[in-house]
Amino acid sequence: MIRVTEGVLALAAFSFSGLVKAQATSEPSAAPSAGAASASQPTPEPARAAPPAPAPVPVPGTVPPPAPAAEAAPTDPGTGALAPAPPPASPRRFAAPVALDTRLGVASAGTLGGARASAETDAATGEPEQPDDGQLGSHQAHFFATMGVRTTFVRNAGYDVFSKNDVLGQFSASFGRVVYTDGPLAVAGSLAWDYGGRSSTVRGASTSLAVHRITLCPELRYHFLRRLYGFGRVGSGVAVVASAFTDPVTAGERTREPVLFTLDASLGAAYEVIGVARGNSTQARGWLAVDAGYLFTTNTDLVYASDSSSPARASAIDLGELGLRGMSARVSVQLSF
Repeated sequence: MIRVTEGVLALAAFSFSGLVKAQATSEPSAAPSAGAASASQPTPEPARAAPPAPAPVPVPGTVPPPAPAAEAAPTDPGTGALAPAPPPASPRRFAAPVALDTRLGVASAGTLGGARASAETDAATGEPEQPDDGQLGSHQAHFFATMGVRTTFVRNAGYDVFSKNDVLGQFSASFGRVVYTDGPLAVAGSLAWDYGGRSSTVRGASTSLAVHRITLCPELRYHFLRRLYGFGRVGSGVAVVASAFTDPVTAGERTREPVLFTLDASLGAAYEVIGVARGNSTQARGWLAVDAGYLFTTNTDLVYASDSSSPARASAIDLGELGLRGMSARVSVQLSF
């Protein structure tokens, strides 16, 4: 019994040792298999770096701006410690976008709505501002039109029939052109028209007078300055002197309308108050002119024939002789173009 038990124990010990050897031999082979498995898997390739960005192509005719130099950090002069950084500057705002002109290599202002024009303009005339050329130009050679008022002092007994004083007021207008220039001298010619009238009473009857005067006026000018010239004018022409006498008895009107010769001589000056300085400008110019002289018209009889068949009024009425002459002064505005 004891031998059987020892045999069983010996068999069990042999079986256990065999099992231990079998495990020992199987473990080394497992490592190579794991390495083989790992070797069989493909190794991942490293990620490729992005290609560098191409360098910007320089624009012909331009110079790249220099790189900003590094600035030293500001320090507190008292303690030597670093001063706090200043707040970031607000972005600059432009009135108009700026575009790069690649053909010329310069920056030019955009032309979007609200952008200011590149050329400055004259606020008064609207022309582009240009330097003064110093020339007489259109200050001297131009067409012109004038309008003004004129006063003539008539010291004539026949004029007292139509006015209680010696003043004859007239509206004056003319149109002409400068036809010749030589340095500061200029010669002009114009066609002028004057109109005036008065009314009054005499011997219980009403009277009226209307004078139309048309003259051709050659004129000599001398420019002391571009904006200032003096002139002498002598005009000759015709005057239509229309007068009327209303008969208080017959209530009829007797009229006369003789055409008379007239002569007008005056001296004056004109100053340019509106206009640019450049002589080559085509803009219109405004002038203020004054002149004074002597106005002459031939005499006419104030004899009014009867307009009634009544014997009491069959004879003509003679009111004397009228002579419209005397010293004259005028103020006018002139437009030249």
